[in-house]
Amino acid sequence: MSVFFLSVSLLPKFQQVYAGDDVTLICNHKKEIKPTKWFINGTRQSHQNYSMLLTTVTPKNNGKYQCDQSGQMSDPFNITPHAQLSPSIGGAVMTKGDGRNLVLQVDDDLKDWACFALRKESGFRLGHTPYSKNRAVVFAEFKGAERATFWCKKNGTTLRSNALTLKMT
Repeated sequence: MSVFFLSVSLLPKFQQVYAGDDVTLICNHKKEIKPTKWFINGTRQSHQNYSMLLTTVTPKNNGKYQCDQSGQMSDPFNITPHAQLSPSIGGAVMTKGDGRNLVLQVDDDLKDWACFALRKESGFRLGHTPYSKNRAVVFAEFKGAERATFWCKKNGTTLRSNALTLKMT
């Protein structure tokens, strides 16, 4: 009887998963397609494909993912979506004089979250307006710069959102 080690892997191979990402979990030890059972936090799922697509990941996707093929159970694969900062409408390019609302979505609540901007070589803290328990609006503008980078961070932790760079046309 051969011994193999089953594992769950993530595609794309992101270092961190942010709220809003689309990711695929793969259950496979040698790229062989076999009937697969999926478990999230120990609860069996109806999904039976060797790959599991998670679209627009939210904090509801937090958990330990395991798969079973031929009675062999994988080690747990943890998914913890981090906060996401995204434009509420439009893209990352704005015209001179425009501002844009950015939406911060976090996985717990907004307590201790702060947002920041970097314009040229000047960094500073921005205010945010709570929209719900885990969502806030941040107003972003250039103030004379041609590009600016925005991000949010939870004080006292290493948790942060993705960095979002807006450019002026």
